[in-house]
Amino acid sequence: MTTVPHSNGVVYELDGLQSGPISVGTYNKDEDNNDDFPWLSTARKAIQTRIEKYAATEIKFNLMALTRDKRVDIRSKISKITQAGMDQGDEQIQSLNLELVHEEEQRQQWKDENERRRHNYLPFCMELIRALASSGTLQESTKKANEKMAAARLK
Repeated sequence: MTTVPHSNGVVYELDGLQSGPISVGTYNKDEDNNDDFPWLSTARKAIQTRIEKYAATEIKFNLMALTRDKRVDIRSKISKITQAGMDQGDEQIQSLNLELVHEEEQRQQWKDENERRRHNYLPFCMELIRALASSGTLQESTKKANEKMAAARLK
């Protein structure tokens, strides 16, 4: 399920289990209140109302938002500052460059994590089990692992 604004000022809920879009409210798209996304308050209310229908112990919710890449905003700020005549040694530009480096490092970390998730570790695990079995330490390693898991469950 997702909640999206339409240019007609209506916020719709799109649910693949429904026959079509469902209107969840309206918003004033022409309102000048320094808010880039005036429809979000309508969407927020609709989502909260939907969540409140379920028991407090219900945990089957996952919220995800699509946002603009932070690097685009940082680069834009750097560009505006340099066009205003400040040099690269300025403290504000250096701070923005550090933010940009941090974002790039974060993206690399996400890329590495995704590669690890996609990797097929089964051949490695099978070879490890074979090696432990042929060296005669498989039963001992299994017993230690089971004891460790049992202790962790007690915590």
